[in-house]
Amino acid sequence: MKRAIGQTIFAAIAFSSLGTMYAQNSDQPAYLNTALAAEQRAADLVHRMTIEEKVTQLVNQARAIPRLNVPAYDWWSESLHGVATNGTTEFPEPIGLAATFDTDAIHRMAIMIGTEGRIKHVQAVRAGHSNIFEGLDFWAPNINIFRDPRWGRGQETYGEDPFLTARMGVAFVTGMQGEDPKYYRVISTPKHYAVHSGPEPTRHTADVKISKHDELDTYLPAFRATVTEAKAGSVMCAYNSINGQPACVNEFLLQDQLRGKWNFQGYVVYDCGAVRDVFEGHRFTKTQAEASAVSLRRGMDNECIDFLAKVTDDHDCKPYMDAYKEGILKESEIDTALVRLFTARMKLGMFDPPEMVPYSKIDEKELDSAEHRAMAKTLANESMVLLKNDGILPLKTSGLKIAVVGPLADQTKVLLGNYNGTPTHTVSVLEGLKAEFPEAQITFVPGTQFLRNNGDPVPASLLTTVEGKPGLKEEFSTGDLFGEKPIVLATRQVTDVEVNPNDLPQETSGKYPLFVTWSGFLTPNETGDYNLGARIEGHRNSPAMLRGHTLKSAAFISKRERKLLSNLSMRSPNPVLCKRSSLGRNMIPDRPLRQSLLQRTPMWSSPF
Repeated sequence: MKRAIGQTIFAAIAFSSLGTMYAQNSDQPAYLNTALAAEQRAADLVHRMTIEEKVTQLVNQARAIPRLNVPAYDWWSESLHGVATNGTTEFPEPIGLAATFDTDAIHRMAIMIGTEGRIKHVQAVRAGHSNIFEGLDFWAPNINIFRDPRWGRGQETYGEDPFLTARMGVAFVTGMQGEDPKYYRVISTPKHYAVHSGPEPTRHTADVKISKHDELDTYLPAFRATVTEAKAGSVMCAYNSINGQPACVNEFLLQDQLRGKWNFQGYVVYDCGAVRDVFEGHRFTKTQAEASAVSLRRGMDNECIDFLAKVTDDHDCKPYMDAYKEGILKESEIDTALVRLFTARMKLGMFDPPEMVPYSKIDEKELDSAEHRAMAKTLANESMVLLKNDGILPLKTSGLKIAVVGPLADQTKVLLGNYNGTPTHTVSVLEGLKAEFPEAQITFVPGTQFLRNNGDPVPASLLTTVEGKPGLKEEFSTGDLFGEKPIVLATRQVTDVEVNPNDLPQETSGKYPLFVTWSGFLTPNETGDYNLGARIEGHRNSPAMLRGHTLKSAAFISKRERKLLSNLSMRSPNPVLCKRSSLGRNMIPDRPLRQSLLQRTPMWSSPF
């Protein structure tokens, strides 16, 4: 892996010098000739690749091609309401943004998001890597129509109205991508195309039956507007089927509408795992190779298949090579997809000297700047709708007594929503009230222990290993985050649940992702409600992960010896074991973990 990263660094640095060298060289390849059209340059580059190299470019973790000085690139980045990484400005969730009815403000917000996305990419390139959430292709906005609150993801959308959603989507896409005639600031990707609005559990297999009238009148207008008006550089297709065909191989959606009537010139990316759903979920084809082949033929260009773990084999692109060898996928069909993908990279300036790309000169001080934070506050204010005022508002500023009751009033994670980054500072409700009313007498009471973010550690004396030894068994392993059983690297006996990055077994050096599992028995010595969980500190996109058998629900434990077996997998430092007594004096941790009561013999919950 280190060798591959090193090649990526070399390739990224080499482009700058090669651009200068080729400017004075009559043998300059067309793909480095900045005077040519992006599509012509992309076609020249693609035609220089071998078939083995080509298939590695069809997936989200596109490989480096050192001989052509093509750097590795991870296509997956998110920016639903702010760049989804550390140190960025986070704006209100889209459902709140829709309540502003202010398309001009949404456009200005999107410019700020795109600007911060450029800065984070420049920082990643300077550091010599291209990982998830470090690219310039952002999978936002979500312009699905929010018809049923039971979906659970309505906060990601602009609501139920097709017209408002379309106007918000156009404002977002144009703000993100910029106005330069040659280069994108970043590429914006409207999603999920189409008729995708729950329920979540069945979306990988469901076939949504819908009339053409409802499809054209309700679900497609926002996509049509972001493509035909805003000129979105890419579109993400959905997991579900529509009227008998999976969305990502749907002839009406991809060929008749998107590339036909709308004349879409960009690339189509699959929602993560959707190509596999064509075969495994919808059973639309007999093999995975057939699913991958029909996906390309119908109009798909890039497959998102892998998440946090870096790919070290060919499992992601192998189905395309299998389809090619079986004769069901033509090399020309692969070329069509790759020309679209590399046209996008050309328009992002990835193969040009930085001084030619206007968005490479952004001042990094704009990242999470005071101006951007002020805009976030303005939009938050505009998103509120006052339905009634009996003279209580505005509140007086002196002689005021305020009671703040609720377990989340002093916490901030819940304020960020989902698909979010982590700002340098987030203001809690309690902190905001104290700042707004500095002279007021403010009393804060959680009111319940539920969702509190601290707790009393379980005494080490109550913990024993499966073998009956004091403490817990700590196991270090690695492997695919959502794949098969991980490979065990090292085990040791410990007295508590705590990860010290300076005290890891030598066998874990350089392993990513790294899982840490603690297992053992808890023998309570008092009656109470015990909850096992963890307080996590770390990167928002590298949260605690639960693998295998985990604890499922809080359980009442009596003084009779009952044993609770935990099997927790962590990926962040400073976890703690917490309990909550029947008196409620202790707290459930910030990120509750699933739990399951064990009596005499183990009773496992379902795998995560």
